[in-house]
Amino acid sequence: MIPARSRYGEPGLLVYNDQIYNPNIKSVKLYADNGEPELILNPPIRPINQNYPFHLEFDELYEDARYYQAKIILCNWDWTPSGLNSIEYLDAYNETDITTSKYSVNTKIPYTHYSVILPEVKIPGNYLIYVYEQGNPDNIILSRRYILYDDLLRISPKLVISTGISERSTHQQVEFTIDYKGVESFIPQKDFVVVIRQNYSWVNVISGLAPTVVNEQQKILEYRHFNLENNFQGGNEYRYIDMRSSLTSGRNVARLDVRPEGIDAYAAIDKPRSRESYGFWKDLDGAYYISTVDGNDATDEADYILTHFFLQTGSRMNSDLYLYGEISLRQLLPEFRMSYVPDIGGYTVDVLLKEGYYEYHYLSSGKNYFEVEGNHFDTENVYDIIVYYRPFSRINQLAAGYVAFRTRDDG
Repeated sequence: MIPARSRYGEPGLLVYNDQIYNPNIKSVKLYADNGEPELILNPPIRPINQNYPFHLEFDELYEDARYYQAKIILCNWDWTPSGLNSIEYLDAYNETDITTSKYSVNTKIPYTHYSVILPEVKIPGNYLIYVYEQGNPDNIILSRRYILYDDLLRISPKLVISTGISERSTHQQVEFTIDYKGVESFIPQKDFVVVIRQNYSWVNVISGLAPTVVNEQQKILEYRHFNLENNFQGGNEYRYIDMRSSLTSGRNVARLDVRPEGIDAYAAIDKPRSRESYGFWKDLDGAYYISTVDGNDATDEADYILTHFFLQTGSRMNSDLYLYGEISLRQLLPEFRMSYVPDIGGYTVDVLLKEGYYEYHYLSSGKNYFEVEGNHFDTENVYDIIVYYRPFSRINQLAAGYVAFRTRDDG
């Protein structure tokens, strides 16, 4: 469950993960687009029987518009390639041209904004899209995961008090049942693979749970474990910084320096929360959105701001610290690792961000990765459960059921 480290990919080396291979690629968003603005905050997952498309957007800094293409790969539950030919899951030719682009307008840091609608697929499952320079498939610039699922299974989840005595105030235990009447299963203990994510993170997951009860007569599987197999650290609500303006300081921006060559934002000094009592507020589960109050269209009018984050710990910690959230692809990335500065008695990291609203955590590389933020059973987290099933006639697993739920309904 400890978030894995990652890095920029090597040229020509495709990573089956959310990845950026070119450091000039910024603000990547992949979302199911049905016209509702708030969907851009949701993870890229939707039922296969709904016909609204997935929309991919990204920026490239400093460059004139270039021509890019994208390919899609169907994957197994563990994000290894399924081995199927693309004609088995796509009606269109598996090479999508990215033809929609526009230059930034009156920004101190120039960039080109790209967008593309993904082609529809025919099979429910895990998919990876990767983008590369037209005519040069070895020059991959980004890859993103997304899911289309079927409604063949009924999943009923709930949050319960941890079975571990010392974990009851700090951890969250997820239990659930699966009704599999909608599929034919001869060995239900082996035919299904379950993945549970906390706040849509692919590195903070529990997978491989076996059912604790198999009711073959009613076709119900129960997952009620007692040895912490289904426990997550509760964590805390996300911190945030409001940078929707390059002219005035937003919430949690201590200072804004505007220069001819660029803009610097200095975040208010943060402090550890591990010894603080829990306080609820309605966050966005670590997401961010691009927005500017200084223009009409943030896609090409929002500027990039070099943002300086500070965490005052008083002394060096035993583990490395990272800025974490959708801002870092929900991974512990090297470019988001913080540096300890004795003069300020804490840690700092500088990140180039497009104008918008950002949520984040400071995570530790140690076993207790919420060492700075604190762990609370009461924290509002969103959990989603994906159940994969392989019919007897197929070589790949299908995403056959999905459910998401929040741990509390305040606000």
